[in-house]
Amino acid sequence: MRGSAFDRRIYTPSTFAETMRDVIEHMGDLRNAARGGRVDGEIAQKIMLVVSRVNGCRYCIYGHSRTALVAGVREEELQSLLSGGLGAFS
Repeated sequence: MRGSAFDRRIYTPSTFAETMRDVIEHMGDLRNAARGGRVDGEIAQKIMLVVSRVNGCRYCIYGHSRTALVAGVREEELQSLLSGGLGAFS
C-alpha cells in the first residue's frame, strides 16, 4: 500500500475495461456464489453497500442501493449504512 492504510481504487477507462472483462470472465463463479444460499441476499447487499461507501464509488453506491432496496433493505437502513452507521447489522 502506498502511504496509507487503504488505497482507494481509481478507475481510468482502461482499468475499468479490464475490471469489467474480469467480472464477465468470472460471472459464473459470481452467480454461483450469489445463489449458493450461504449468505442472505439482504445481508450481502448491505455488505456490498458498505464496501462501496468505504471505497467512495458513487456508481457502485447507486447500483448497490437500488439492489439493496429490491432485496428488502428498508430506506432508513440504507441511509444509515450510507452515513456510516452499522446499527442495521444484528
